[in-house]
Amino acid sequence: MARKGDFMTSALDYEQIAHLYDSYLRFTDDLPFFLQECQKIDGSVLELMCLY
Repeated sequence: MARKGDFMTSALDYEQIAHLYDSYLRFTDDLPFFLQECQKIDGSVLELMCLY
């Protein structure tokens, strides 16, 4: 949250639009990279930013 005097005061308040982010942005170009990285480990992977 921006405070008076912060450089972010003129920036978009992300909390107001966060619920819309995944509805409008369907970026999957990085999936091959992350899938490749996950295959390198022996064990489970926790995706911290997943919706499901």
